[in-house]
Amino acid sequence: MRMFCPLKIRERRQRIGMTQEQLALHADISRTHMGAVEHGKAMPTAGIVAKLAYALRVKETYFFADTVSYKEQL
Repeated sequence: MRMFCPLKIRERRQRIGMTQEQLALHADISRTHMGAVEHGKAMPTAGIVAKLAYALRVKETYFFADTVSYKEQL
């Protein structure tokens, strides 16, 4: 199962020297919603993930991580 990882937004944004406000502008989303997504308080739609990926110059899959199932943890 793949899970959205909001920390990857901040990592990439900071790596390329972009502020949260600049990213929101480039991705055409509100600064408030951008902050909520980046802090894991809002789940982005597929459309917003696509906009973020384009603005940050990464593939959409960059924001997703594999999760370990409960059985594999036992």
